[in-house]
Amino acid sequence: NTVPNCMSMDNHRNAPFVAKVVKLIINDCIDGKYLYPDVLSYWSISDCFDEWWGNNGNSYMEGNNYKPFGQVFGLINYQGIKKAAFNAYAMLHKMGTIGLQMTGGSGDADGVDGFTTVSADSTQVAVMVYSYYNDLTTTGADDIVNLTIGKLPFSNGDKLTVNHYRVDSLHSNPYGVWKKLNSPVTPSTA
Repeated sequence: NTVPNCMSMDNHRNAPFVAKVVKLIINDCIDGKYLYPDVLSYWSISDCFDEWWGNNGNSYMEGNNYKPFGQVFGLINYQGIKKAAFNAYAMLHKMGTIGLQMTGGSGDADGVDGFTTVSADSTQVAVMVYSYYNDLTTTGADDIVNLTIGKLPFSNGDKLTVNHYRVDSLHSNPYGVWKKLNSPVTPSTA
């Protein structure tokens, strides 16, 4: 059933959910409440699992008429296409190992927020910014936020290189591409 906080586990709106959960974990680690986790887990790696209306041998794919994106929990659909939430984890993999303080975002509330890390050798800073709303019908398009990062390991005048990665309705979002292609039955990763 489609509800305001679960339109589809396949679309780009699931990526900021993943980012926000990690941000809340990192905040607790920076505050000294917990140690940084070694791994993060998601409900299911792929859409290939059996939980369709009891233990009757039918899978979610069968229950959804084998739709490639059937609003299911996995990070990868059954054709091997990596969903937006998978891409959020790929970006998290690029983050550093030491948390830096960031202020100015929405915190625990809905809206734009983020977190920052630095690599163990202090040569790379990674900034994750996301726009998360519990009611996914909210767009947040008017959000303007100034985020401040403290204790950067660089000096004025240092030459910096910026790499930009994005998950949104147009980027790193195979579900959106699939919909634009009129929802083909057998999509490919291409």
